[in-house]
Amino acid sequence: MAAAADRLSALPDDLLQHVLVDNAPALTSLVLVNLRQNSPEQPGSDKTIYMHSTFSLRLRCPKVTALVLETHYLGWHELDDPANTGIELDMPSLRSFRYSGYPLKLSLASPAPALARVNLDATRRDHSVQQYEPTSRVLTRFSSTRALKLRLDNIEDILAGRTILPTFPNLKLLQVHGKCKDGDRSTTVAVARLLASCPAMSELRLRLEMSHHYWYNTEEPAGGPFGESMDRFERLACMSSAHRDAVQLDGVSGLPNALTNSKFVCLETTLHKVTLQFKAREVNCFQVRLAKFLVENAMVLQEMHVDDGSQFWSDHLSHKVARWRAGAFQARNLRDTAGFRVYH
Repeated sequence: MAAAADRLSALPDDLLQHVLVDNAPALTSLVLVNLRQNSPEQPGSDKTIYMHSTFSLRLRCPKVTALVLETHYLGWHELDDPANTGIELDMPSLRSFRYSGYPLKLSLASPAPALARVNLDATRRDHSVQQYEPTSRVLTRFSSTRALKLRLDNIEDILAGRTILPTFPNLKLLQVHGKCKDGDRSTTVAVARLLASCPAMSELRLRLEMSHHYWYNTEEPAGGPFGESMDRFERLACMSSAHRDAVQLDGVSGLPNALTNSKFVCLETTLHKVTLQFKAREVNCFQVRLAKFLVENAMVLQEMHVDDGSQFWSDHLSHKVARWRAGAFQARNLRDTAGFRVYH
């Protein structure tokens, strides 16, 4: 299917549409890989490539229920005008949509009420292009989905542009993979926006990696257990006294007000399962603080799955979250009736 899609994607726009709609009216599953917009060769022209000023395409497939699009080989000249660059989908029967490539304007020409799964990976970049379609604006067109898997360069990307992240009233599953920054307010605001936008969410999966410039991403210390001990000692030595005391006493700092002073419907009523994946050699990093916030405030949480990389056994997050939850509920004089369990 992918090979056939490759051949189709090299066709001119109008011919591609003719093949898809006129010759395959009952087509229900479609994969277009390396999608390009090529124009017909002009009469008498010896050009092998025709340079478009922008990339703009409309796909009309009335019966398609599953669509995969990949745009990995567009030129900068096709991407440099985000207002006029994008793909319009006229697919009212669409149930599953997966996109991988550049952050383009993706829109639905007609409603797709059965759309249940959206998988968006718009991490492709070209160093010559200064501006892309903001992620929040792309997601606005797919706010009716029930499962959203999102791959970002940085989780803070959802704050780019002036468009506020839409509300996903039907969303049950949210999966986000991207880099984050420790101690950066925008990271906290981005997570708060996600939680606020998903009032009916029952499962949250987060894979958060430290940004490349962050020093936690350095290589593993050499020397086995002794090397790890020295590495941890050196990290504690360079911390402020308050920070060092918090780490040594198994304490974790709170998060900024964007999270702690807000009310999130999903935390109060619907969130049952959280999965956290990250690798950080610091017990007080953003991901750990986020885990503490979630386990203390998700009132009906039943499961937390934790993969926090290779650390000292006593530092593993899975050994802490149950205590945090019990302590938080006890402080509020509440009984945890969700049957909470931790998996590592």
